[in-house]
Amino acid sequence: MPDVVDQLRDRLRAMSFGDARIIFVLGHPRSSIGKGHLVARLASLVEEPATVIKYEGMLNTNDSKNHPSPTDDIATYARFCPDIVMGWPNQILGGEVIRDFINTYGGTDREHLMFVPHLSQHLALHFCAAWQECGSPSTLFVELGGTLTDQELAAFALPCVAQLKARHGRVGVVLLTEVSYDGSEPKTRPIRQALSHAQSFGLQFDVVFLRLPDCAHLNDIEAVPRQVEAKIRELQVYGGRSPVIVPVPHFSTEALNGYRDHLARYVHVLPYGPGQPAPAQQAPPEVRHG
Repeated sequence: MPDVVDQLRDRLRAMSFGDARIIFVLGHPRSSIGKGHLVARLASLVEEPATVIKYEGMLNTNDSKNHPSPTDDIATYARFCPDIVMGWPNQILGGEVIRDFINTYGGTDREHLMFVPHLSQHLALHFCAAWQECGSPSTLFVELGGTLTDQELAAFALPCVAQLKARHGRVGVVLLTEVSYDGSEPKTRPIRQALSHAQSFGLQFDVVFLRLPDCAHLNDIEAVPRQVEAKIRELQVYGGRSPVIVPVPHFSTEALNGYRDHLARYVHVLPYGPGQPAPAQQAPPEVRHG
């Protein structure tokens, strides 16, 4: 029987997302920041067919079919993308990925199996299988549950994103965060910390969606993101560059009326859309965390 490393290598070589793009959406500094509302609306706005997968790092296995989740993100997806279903393939639980990995490869007595690279590679295969089960749409959004700094993501999910970005190329990474603003200068330290944390996994955000406080005035909606971009460039967080900063103003109604229309003005900034070339493929990073 082939070694686990050889089996994974062969499966990864056969793995293909075709010309599809994958957009991973993360949140910081809190898990309830609104990633589900953002990703559902973005998926409904892109020109090409799209779907959404929610990855939860929790160790549940969903044997009871109760679809454990601390939020109603799946129902939010379904409001905007009617083909979304509870459970597989639109919901992946960390416990199910780990159990499947152990059942498939855990019996080896010749190799030391690690979170990175082996389990993170197995998660990549899960994402590909779920994408195929969804009909192989041109755009796949993956919401990573929790916060950017959660250990459940650090263990093997973020390394998986880095590996996919290196292998597939057409992989974008998006952050939803928030900014404190008193009317004079936005406080950017939490944002800069998030960017630096992602870089420790070999990742750079392409787009940052920036939630503004409800006290922000109309003229702040465009001014604050430009101030944040300038501060990121000034402090050399990304070597003098900045991700695209998209403002997310406060929406007072429970249904977030106007949010989708607002995002329609910015959906074009998502990377690797129709006609946009993919970057040259790189060797998958050997980053070890956890």
